[in-house]
Amino acid sequence: MRLGGKALGSGSLYRHLERTRVDEFFDTGSLYLTTLAHCQTHPIVSRRDPREGQTNFSMQDGDLMMAGISKAGGRSYLLSTSISCGKDIQTRFGTDSWIEIFDVAGFADAVAKVLGCKAEPLVGGCLYTDVKQVDDVAPFPLNDIFAPLQKALEIGEPEAVAEFHNTNKKICQLGAELVGDNAFFMKDRVPYEIEDEVRFAWFVDQPVKPRPFLCPDARDFCNPGHK
Repeated sequence: MRLGGKALGSGSLYRHLERTRVDEFFDTGSLYLTTLAHCQTHPIVSRRDPREGQTNFSMQDGDLMMAGISKAGGRSYLLSTSISCGKDIQTRFGTDSWIEIFDVAGFADAVAKVLGCKAEPLVGGCLYTDVKQVDDVAPFPLNDIFAPLQKALEIGEPEAVAEFHNTNKKICQLGAELVGDNAFFMKDRVPYEIEDEVRFAWFVDQPVKPRPFLCPDARDFCNPGHK
C-alpha cells in the first residue's frame, strides 16, 4: 500500500451506505467501486463533485508561465470512506449504516488482488483547499517548448498543427507530473470538508467504469455498523 494525500491516523475508516448494501457486502463480498469520472456526475448530489480528478496547475519561468488543467483517473477504481461515523456525516449522505474498515492495508490489498492490480493501491486523506491548484517553478526553460511552436506557426500548415499537438501533449504530461497524486486527493474546502474523506485508489491496465466486484476476503478486515 502506498500513502498519499493527508496522513492517515491509526483508527478505523467508515464507508457510509444504506443498510441493504452493507448487508450485501458481508453476505456475498460484493463491493461497489466507482471512478473519478463518475463522481463528476453522480446521481446523488451529496456525492457529486463536478471537478473531481481535475486540478489546475501553473509553472513559472521568469516572465513566462505555462498553465492548464490536469485530469486523472482514467484507469483507476475509487472507494471513498470517512474517518467519522457520527450523526453529521450520516446526515450528509442520508445513510443509516456503514462498513468499518479496521485494517486499512489488509483491505486495500485484498481488493487489489481481485482487480489484478500490478501497482500498489494508493490510500490517503483528502486535502481540502480554497483553490484546487498546484504551482511550481518550471523544471526547464519554457522557451524550449514555446519556441518550436512559434516557429511552426510562422511556417504554417501542416507543420503548425503537428507542432501544436506535440506541444499540448508535453504540457499535459508536465501538468500530470507536477500535480502527481494530488489529483486523487485535492478537493474544494466548501462544501466537502465536512466529509473527512479518506480515499482508496486501485490502478488497472484498462479503462474503468463503476461496477461491483466480489471481494469476499476483504470482509476479514471489516465490521458492519448500523445506527
